Amino acid sequence: MSAGKVGLTVTPWACQAEWQVVRDLVMARDIQAVKFIEVWGARVGRLPAGVETTHSLLVAITTTPHTPLSLATAVNRFLNHVSHLAMNMWGLSKLHEAGARLAVPEWLVELRHETTHGQMPGLTVLRAATQFGLAWLDAHYWGEEGRGEVVEQGGQEEELHKLLECYMYLKVYQVWGTERMTELQGQEDVWNHLQELWEVVKGNHSLEDISVKQAVGLVKTEVCNLCEGEEGMELLAEVLVREDLLVPEKEFLDSLEEEGEGDPNGEVMVPRQLLLIWSEFVQIIDKGVGVRVLVDKLLEKVKQGEQGREVCAAWVVILAEGMAGVRGNKVVAVGRDQVSFKTLEKWLDRPNMLVGQLCGLLCE
Repeated sequence: MSAGKVGLTVTPWACQAEWQVVRDLVMARDIQAVKFIEVWGARVGRLPAGVETTHSLLVAITTTPHTPLSLATAVNRFLNHVSHLAMNMWGLSKLHEAGARLAVPEWLVELRHETTHGQMPGLTVLRAATQFGLAWLDAHYWGEEGRGEVVEQGGQEEELHKLLECYMYLKVYQVWGTERMTELQGQEDVWNHLQELWEVVKGNHSLEDISVKQAVGLVKTEVCNLCEGEEGMELLAEVLVREDLLVPEKEFLDSLEEEGEGDPNGEVMVPRQLLLIWSEFVQIIDKGVGVRVLVDKLLEKVKQGEQGREVCAAWVVILAEGMAGVRGNKVVAVGRDQVSFKTLEKWLDRPNMLVGQLCGLLCE
């Protein structure tokens, strides 16, 4: 986004008040919510996944008499939603792993197999599963204050920046082997900074009560919720590169250098611990829109000669090698991809010494 411009996130609801009305109707299991959501569906090409799933469950539970097929179809739609969330956030492909990570009980997960390959469960079990799905969405989608707000892009970027900075600090302590957040209370400056960043994380989770792994997972969930769709992935890539996250300040970078790490030829490398910090989000972007968006933004920094350009170039090497299938990085694995001549021309339009060194790899 160019400086001075303010963009808007387009939503199916006209305003925050309309979203809150529908949220209240959903939580009251009022059939009027179904009518609102159908109007929303007419306004946009595709509804958010949380809204679509809610619609399926609400239609099933409010349409009488209940039938095993209608309830089972809605429950499977909910389980698909859970599966997609876990795949996008953690790369989990097995439903039972997704259920365990997202607090969906095993008995409900087993229903998918029973409804598709075994004997159809009874109405009592299917009703309970449908009600659980709605309650889960109440807590994890509709229960988030401001979820449907039409926000200024600038405000969304600021929130995302804080979440990603919080994630970076939490993840580095996870990489270093810290288990409980309370272990960091002795480092007053670090603890106060984390407490300040934690304020942007939704929910009532206190840092004193959770593990570092849990804190990392909560922040990652918030980031994924904020960055849905192609526009969200583009914004995620933009903030990661622009806000000194993929390429942090020298003091932070120095803290990541491990003894004996480095290229024997003296070339700048991305520290392995930095790769571990950002590997999951790089792979999420790769699955969403492709890592070429990261290459675009990193190369701009290289061409402008900005501070940290050598590390930017090292990131480009890792991503471009993955795209070309030259050799895979063991920490950050990305899929093969090809770019157009127009994109290649853009990448090489203002060559300098670093761009020249990258030219052969980018042209493969």
